[in-house]
Amino acid sequence: MIWARPWALAGLAFVALPILIHMMGRGRATVVQFPSLRFLDSSRLLPARRTRVHDVVLLVMRCLVITAATVALAGPVWGPRSIGSTAPDEVNRLIIVDTGASMARSTPSGATALVAARRFADSVRASTPLGTVVETAQPAAALPGAAAWLVTRRGAGEIAIISDFQLGTIDSVALAAVPASVGLRFMRVPLGAPGRTGPPAPLIRASISDVVTVLAGRAERAGADAAAEAAREVGRLNAAAGAGVRRVALVHPRYERRSDLLRSAATFTDASDVAFIARVVADSLLVQSAIDATLADSAATPAGSVVVARNRSGQAAAFAAWVSDDGPAHLAFFSAVDAASPASVALHVAIARAAAAHPPSSEFETESLSDAVLAGWQRAPGAAPLAESTAVVSDGNPLDTAARWFWLAALALLVVETWARTSPLFANTFRPAGAQGAQGGPNG
Repeated sequence: MIWARPWALAGLAFVALPILIHMMGRGRATVVQFPSLRFLDSSRLLPARRTRVHDVVLLVMRCLVITAATVALAGPVWGPRSIGSTAPDEVNRLIIVDTGASMARSTPSGATALVAARRFADSVRASTPLGTVVETAQPAAALPGAAAWLVTRRGAGEIAIISDFQLGTIDSVALAAVPASVGLRFMRVPLGAPGRTGPPAPLIRASISDVVTVLAGRAERAGADAAAEAAREVGRLNAAAGAGVRRVALVHPRYERRSDLLRSAATFTDASDVAFIARVVADSLLVQSAIDATLADSAATPAGSVVVARNRSGQAAAFAAWVSDDGPAHLAFFSAVDAASPASVALHVAIARAAAAHPPSSEFETESLSDAVLAGWQRAPGAAPLAESTAVVSDGNPLDTAARWFWLAALALLVVETWARTSPLFANTFRPAGAQGAQGGPNG
């Protein structure tokens, strides 16, 4: 059991108050009518001192009221947040998949490191009901946000990073942002062909046709193909098959399933996709070509999409969205102009240039972090006492503590104590022994 507000336990000192009050209280003598006192000798009243506590039942109930209220204020918490009591299936595991350009290298199985990492991430997530996968080209930059999310979850938390772990992928400074209560696990993706030693294979490079899937309707297929060919002639670029970019689709206005794709649009979750879109938005050829563009599709952009080009009237000539077309989700650019127009060619070129953006120099690092270094950073998920500022579940509801039960117990004890103190049924029970007195009658 842990406490949301352990400082409130200092209130247990107030249990001494009812005890002191009972010890200092004066007993009330019971008046008994007596016929006559004229034949009794007078006596001098002697001071008496109480040698024992009376009304023990009332005293115990009053002490229990204060104890229950104090424990309720302290906010006791039972369950998976207790130290040492977290069940394995109650660990919140956030899996970070490195999508940097170096993850485009081949693994011994022949697949790229990114493909192998995603398969591994899916298997890890399937092993725990509380697993979440986040893909990013900068795992170190994602650690503070991952840790902040985990500490708001009920149960222990762990961050698992799947990467090739080049030098610079992660370091002790970035790990310092992760609280000690959050576990760390590192999973390396092997690079190179079987039995191969030395530097990893160079980054994979491919033409724009290998990066972008053009989706056009039958009526505009010829114009879309001409625009793609013109884009290759204009750009003369050899686009890198960047590991941080999933399948990129270019959807023209008359594509038969365009409306289905738009209905599946979702908010972006990968920082590398946002950076890719930013490079497309900043392309000067696309900006200039879109100004005089005439729209072939004036439908409203879906929620979660990002406009990448506008015409002179402010209408969206092209926008990007994260869609799922009966398969893995991927990045899609929706063109709102004619497939054979100059603005369509400019959109092809902008996507090609964005895909061909040179990766950071760190992605060409041939050295990797050693297994010994990663083992030194790795730690099991734990559970530190829950701070009051983080005692909120992710859905905004208060943490489920046992405080309400102690408040109910305190109220119930107060009701019982008041009823017992005033009820005539317990008049003799709570009357101090020997507290009876005598008073003369009419003739006394």
